[in-house]
Amino acid sequence: MFDELEKQSQNKEIDHNKTFIIEGITNQEIGTKIKSFAKIFLKIEISFLIIGAIGTLVGALSADDAAIMVLLAGAISIFVVFIVSYFGFLVISGFGALIEDINAIKTMQEKKKEK
Repeated sequence: MFDELEKQSQNKEIDHNKTFIIEGITNQEIGTKIKSFAKIFLKIEISFLIIGAIGTLVGALSADDAAIMVLLAGAISIFVVFIVSYFGFLVISGFGALIEDINAIKTMQEKKKEK
């Protein structure tokens, strides 16, 4: 059953009868757009974390007395922010996959009714 769902969700046929009013986006494209947004947003977050890590390293090198504390606090905070952002990516990407699967199930049910 899951193989059939995956084939249906990867199917590039567009049913123009199921079109949202805004910009002509079909139901089948919504899940893909949500997943691509999640990937792009994660890449942006990772680039900001890299910039933050470089800033933390520079701050630790410029601090004389508390260099280890600055480096440790920066590393812990960057690690926590990365975990939270990756969890957000998984939730948003999973939501996009859920929409694709629901659309695939509806399409399969419609095809069975036509037969």
